[in-house]
Amino acid sequence: ASLHFAQMEDSYRKEAVVGAQVASETLRTDSILREKLEWRRLVDSRLLSNAHVDALVDLQREPTDLQARFVMKDTSTYFDVFILVLTNVKDDKYVQYVLTLMDELMKGNDELYQSFCENGRRSSLRPSTILASHVASGNFVVRARACNVFAQLLAGGLSINTDDMMALLEFCMQHMPGKADLKRNKESSVLLSSLLSLTQSLLRRRETRETFITKLNGADLLIPLLSTDTRSVQTMYQATNCVWLLSYDKTAAYEIARSPLLGALIDIVKTVHKEKVVRMVVAAIKNMMATEGVTDVLLSSGVLRLLHGLNNRSWTDDDLKNDLSTVTESLDASVQGKSTWDEYRKEVLSGELDWTPAHRSKHFWQENYHRLVEKENQVLKMLVKLLRPTNDRQPNYRTVAVAAHDVGEFIRHHPKGRALITELDAKRDIMALLTSNDEEATKEALLCVQKLMVA
Repeated sequence: ASLHFAQMEDSYRKEAVVGAQVASETLRTDSILREKLEWRRLVDSRLLSNAHVDALVDLQREPTDLQARFVMKDTSTYFDVFILVLTNVKDDKYVQYVLTLMDELMKGNDELYQSFCENGRRSSLRPSTILASHVASGNFVVRARACNVFAQLLAGGLSINTDDMMALLEFCMQHMPGKADLKRNKESSVLLSSLLSLTQSLLRRRETRETFITKLNGADLLIPLLSTDTRSVQTMYQATNCVWLLSYDKTAAYEIARSPLLGALIDIVKTVHKEKVVRMVVAAIKNMMATEGVTDVLLSSGVLRLLHGLNNRSWTDDDLKNDLSTVTESLDASVQGKSTWDEYRKEVLSGELDWTPAHRSKHFWQENYHRLVEKENQVLKMLVKLLRPTNDRQPNYRTVAVAAHDVGEFIRHHPKGRALITELDAKRDIMALLTSNDEEATKEALLCVQKLMVA
């Protein structure tokens, strides 16, 4: 079956905390949970009651592997005690202990997780407000663990008002560690994963998605997180999961398709072969296609060629295989409906080219390559002319790149393509583009030369 929200519910939470699971050493999990804290001091300071402290002392006496079972005897009491510690106690060693314990208990026990989520939804202790305050902590462990706990409880339905959600989203995006931080220390990588986990949970709320894109400029904020040079596969999975969540909103989907974020997604799939990352990108593209106008943008981006390549790979994920097939077939059908010869001829003769569907349509070239030589090579001659930038100050390299691509396709499909191009003295112009100042034009020229050599 296709990838849907309901099917992602359980796997989402497990994926969202992977970064913290593999970073246990950096988060000092064992040493924090083994530390014997002076809980009685909190009674003397009137921060907790005797009953609250008794519950904490009893829990800490239990072996670590039995604590989840012990908490399950009275999850309501323990949830309230944990939130009260986070509310009243300012000492980081107590705060990080409680947050670490909550995070580890929920990750390790689904029944306890569900119970904590239920208690969170019913609680009058304002857990969202309390956790949000710790997300802004200057203590690395407190901030990372608060993000993880908050992310899990939000995914389980914890209530939070819209204004607080947007403020939290903005905070998360503004405090994502940059490339320099990630290279400098392990803590930054762990914090990045935790902040992304919280961002994922927030974007699961329908009311946040359009605002994230239109008011927080979310598309541009996500692009650095998709860089393949310094980002881990886990980071790219979490970032593409954010895009997938956003793609359920029509406004957000249209803005993503029109922004450089779409190009960043395509670049990831070209270089990253992990199925969970590719699955997110393809699922996001599938969702975006339901928004009016997005299909044309996707076709112009050249994504169809990439999708055909992905369909030829061996995948084990059935959701991915089904979505790839659905998206590719849909875009192919759209191309065949749009790629008429008259539209193509009109575009070429206008002197300005873009990646409209016809250029990258295999079906179009198979059906129409011979028409480029009609009327004494009218369209072919114009393509050759467009290989030469007309404005030295601001050359239209997109037109040049598309023209080089089309000349290459003509060479590949027409039995006399190489001879006709040579006759029009186009080889010199194609070779000149190999040293152009535009990466796209150079790339298409190189592909054209290759087709010229093997024709």
